Amino acid sequence: MSNPLKKASLKLDLYFLLLVAFVYAFCTVIWFIWASDNLMFVIMLNVMFLFVVTSYFTSMMFCLSACVFFVFSYGSYILYLSLSKQYPVNVMSYFWILAIPLICIVVSFFRKYMAEVQAQIHAINEKLETTVGFHENTNLLNERMFHKILNNYIAMASRKNIELCVMLIKLNYFDDIAKIIGAKAMDDLLKTIADSIDGLSRSEDLAFFLDEEGVFSLIMISNLEGADRVKKSIKASVKDIDVQEKVKSFSLKLELKIGIAEYTADINDSIELRNAAKTNMEYDV
Repeated sequence: MSNPLKKASLKLDLYFLLLVAFVYAFCTVIWFIWASDNLMFVIMLNVMFLFVVTSYFTSMMFCLSACVFFVFSYGSYILYLSLSKQYPVNVMSYFWILAIPLICIVVSFFRKYMAEVQAQIHAINEKLETTVGFHENTNLLNERMFHKILNNYIAMASRKNIELCVMLIKLNYFDDIAKIIGAKAMDDLLKTIADSIDGLSRSEDLAFFLDEEGVFSLIMISNLEGADRVKKSIKASVKDIDVQEKVKSFSLKLELKIGIAEYTADINDSIELRNAAKTNMEYDV
């Protein structure tokens, strides 16, 4: 599940718990004002809210099992009280046998429906991302398009002996910078770096944003010498990016690690070529 959907799911759970807490407090006040002498009412009220919260965060099967256990246990208890005449049994005593399982089943169905809706939204987002092929923030081609296009280039290079290089570009200390400047400023910074990379690449090159941890890529119709010139230009351009303009209270020096790999006949697909560039990146200082 993507981060926005995870956050939305957490918010939904929080709002549900707040709603349960509000209703519980309201019912407790009602009990205190009008039925404080009825201890059984507040006990069953606590049991009901415990079952409601449990039903929301567990499966439908667990909810049904818990409801069956409650009906038999509480029903047996009420029957015992009725036969022994130790405690007055009234309509409210039997009300809980119906009310608690019913509300638990409703809550469980609600949770199941919300999970299905979230799964459908996630599937739609993935389909749109695949169809559109662009990363939302940087406006560069995304990772799925990277592998699809690179595999096509590899096939073309193997048939026509075309020079082909892949460049991986990673922002050093990504996590630390993100913690310092915040999510919004980090999005702006990645967009600025993406614009710089895209502006320095040649017309025949393709720029990509591969993941959410500051990794970019270029597919280049070039040899290692030409790719190295572009590498130096990109590194120089990043030094000119002023982070202080984005976050007034911080001044940071940005650094990139860049790895380049050239296609050879022993490379079979995009993953192998990317891994070769990743290995080369480790030697970039």
